[in-house]
Amino acid sequence: MLFLLFSLILSELLLLLILSFKTPFRKLLILLLDTTKQGQAPLIAKTIAATVYALLMSRLYSFIEIRRRFNDGGAFGSTDQVLMGHYLLQATLMGIFLFLGLMIDRLHHYIRELRLLRKSMKILKKTQDSSNGDAWTREVTKEEIEELKTNNGHLNFEINQKEGITALKMKIKQLESESAGRRERKKTAEASSVALTKQFEGIQLKYNGLQEENMKLRKQLKSLDRKWSSSRGKKNE
Repeated sequence: MLFLLFSLILSELLLLLILSFKTPFRKLLILLLDTTKQGQAPLIAKTIAATVYALLMSRLYSFIEIRRRFNDGGAFGSTDQVLMGHYLLQATLMGIFLFLGLMIDRLHHYIRELRLLRKSMKILKKTQDSSNGDAWTREVTKEEIEELKTNNGHLNFEINQKEGITALKMKIKQLESESAGRRERKKTAEASSVALTKQFEGIQLKYNGLQEENMKLRKQLKSLDRKWSSSRGKKNE
């Protein structure tokens, strides 16, 4: 593990040295990095970085656990000291590996942008110089403009990706606001439904009370009718 980390760190340092100085190897390395950043290579690189970061956190946690056990008054032997040093060394090397990888990525990005900016400035300068009426200069300028557009294709693709991500974020925020509004309307409808249910129950209770009173009145009318009919029968006799 340590040999692998040392090898990777030395390789990254070599890449940084190549990118830092203008040599023929830097052009080859930039072309290689341009090709590796296409397709699924960025996803693989992010997966490797996430794995190394998880291992880094694991080593730091093990180091802290041994240190905490020592602070609590536990036994601290030579094996624990060796393990602490080993974990600390591994965590340090992993951190350096991640940092150098980030430096290589950013340095390559800035070098590419600087090259595109220089080409743009060169073409603008030639475009201004072509105002003298030289047709050959104008033709060369058009060809270089087309070349610049081709070279800027990858950069424009990244810009379009960022714009697409921004648009998606705005759409997500809009959908979240609409969802919140729907939840509020749902709560209002549920509250109205509960209020209507209570009102219906109250009306039903009143209706039941009126029905009971109606039954009582009918019984009273029937009893009065019977009394009236019986009294008339007695009078007729």
